[in-house]
Amino acid sequence: MLWLTTQNVDSEAWRRILEFANEDWAMDCIIKRHGEPLDESTRSNYRKQASQIRVCILQGNEYFAAARSASIITSPNHLYYGMVSLCSAIMLLNGTGECSLDWLRRNRKNRNHGLDFSTDASAKTCAKGLSILEATRVTVSSRGHFLNWYSTLRRDCLVYATVTRIQGNRRNINKEAVGSEIISTPVEIVDKTFNLVQLIRVLPDMMFDARRYGVAMACSRVNYEIFYFLDGGHHEHRWRIHGAGTRIFLEKILAYFAGPPNIAHLWKISDAEQSDTCIVSINHPHSNPPVHFKFPTIRETLNNDQIAYATDAIGTPELADAYMLCFALSMLSRYYPDLWIKCIESRCRGAQLIDYVLYVLLQKFPVLALSALLGEDVIISTHRAPWYD
Repeated sequence: MLWLTTQNVDSEAWRRILEFANEDWAMDCIIKRHGEPLDESTRSNYRKQASQIRVCILQGNEYFAAARSASIITSPNHLYYGMVSLCSAIMLLNGTGECSLDWLRRNRKNRNHGLDFSTDASAKTCAKGLSILEATRVTVSSRGHFLNWYSTLRRDCLVYATVTRIQGNRRNINKEAVGSEIISTPVEIVDKTFNLVQLIRVLPDMMFDARRYGVAMACSRVNYEIFYFLDGGHHEHRWRIHGAGTRIFLEKILAYFAGPPNIAHLWKISDAEQSDTCIVSINHPHSNPPVHFKFPTIRETLNNDQIAYATDAIGTPELADAYMLCFALSMLSRYYPDLWIKCIESRCRGAQLIDYVLYVLLQKFPVLALSALLGEDVIISTHRAPWYD
């Protein structure tokens, strides 16, 4: 994991993304990802891929700039096409020559978004509550840009914890990858339909505002910590869950802690009755091979807060969830302007939630895209890593 400290998260994200607009930089990254070219023909193809990465980055930067300057009436369109550009750059970097733009254009089936849109929103319902979001869906197509890009993503999302190694009076603290969540394969998501409220629920930065506007979310802030007691030969995993909202949501989250029968007696849950807060821990000896257990999916906000969900697998990475959500909002904006503007001008709960979703995606998506381009998770923060304080 790469932790960057800056006064402006958005500016730093784009400063680093724009490094890929340099063909030599992009070429070096392709070689690092795929190995040295074996002959001049391969080198020429690498160079072509680097050139295409460059133009995608340049277009993405302008689309995002346009989204920042536009009002909510049209900003989803600029934002979505900015996402398409960044995802194209990711595809060109991760994929083979068959993912190059000119190769894909040979087949007409690739010349579409790769997502199908549907909505039951109407003039009577679009300005009421969350109805415009509840009535709108995205379905993944078997061909097109979305699946071409999705097929080049890594097949897992890393899970991080604050790890403390204790030996005598010395403590070494760091944030480390301690596991992974397998994401759905391209075959598994074809023809799968996502409701917009469903997508909003799994965006960690949306948790508190989505709840305020009436979206029920079985999730909570959590601090996942691991303590290695090197002298004692044991270690403790600890999840401090705070802010589930209700006791019912907390119990749904707790249902996803599980492990082998031989360590079931080691789980401990410390909580106050009727509270939405608790500590879950398990303390057991070091072992080889290590003991594996399950716990709720954890995602992180731009402010580096960890959010735990009442599931052990969301299935798709946050980058894909954000992409599908913005696609649907841009479709509403472009092809249903009468419903879209009526909803926005009403300032109903759906309109206010959409406003904040776009604000979050404008900041978060470049950071997620940068992580995919670099091949490692990136945190861009206005403060130093907390273990240095």
